[in-house]
Amino acid sequence: LDGSTSVSNALSVGHIWTNSGASGAQILASVSLMRTLGGSKTLQLGYDFVHQPVSISEGEHRVSMSLGTSDARWALYLYNTYMLDTGATSLIGDAQLSLAPRWRLGISASVQRYLDGSYNDIIFGLARNIGGRDVVLSYSTFNHRIMLDLEAARF
Repeated sequence: LDGSTSVSNALSVGHIWTNSGASGAQILASVSLMRTLGGSKTLQLGYDFVHQPVSISEGEHRVSMSLGTSDARWALYLYNTYMLDTGATSLIGDAQLSLAPRWRLGISASVQRYLDGSYNDIIFGLARNIGGRDVVLSYSTFNHRIMLDLEAARF
C-alpha cells in the first residue's frame, strides 16, 4: 500500500450475560482500509464479522463506509453500515460549524433500519467549550426533547 492508505484489523472475544436468556459468546473480527484523499479528507471502508447470542443479533456480516473532511471552521462526516445477511442499515451525517473560538453549531441526521423497526432523527445543537469539555444544548426531532449534555470529546 502507499503512504496514503493503511489497513488495520482487530479481534475481540468475550461473553455476554443477560437476564433474558440471550447469554453467550461474542466475537468481533474487523478489517478496515483507510485512505487519505488529500488535505483533511479521509475515506474508510470496513468489514466486521459480528457473532452475538441470537436474540440480540442484527446479523453477522457488516460492511461500513465513512467519509470525513474538515478545516478550521467546519467539519462534515458521513457514516454508513449495512448488515449483509439481514439488510439492517444505519446512515449518519454530521455537520459542525465554528461560530466563534469556543462556540459551535451542529446538526446530525440519522436513518436507522432494523429487522423489527426503524427511526429517523435530526439533532440540532449549540455547543460551548468550557474547561476542555463541550456543554451542548440540543433538540431531537425523534424524541421531541431538549437535551443538555456534557461531552468529553468531539469529532
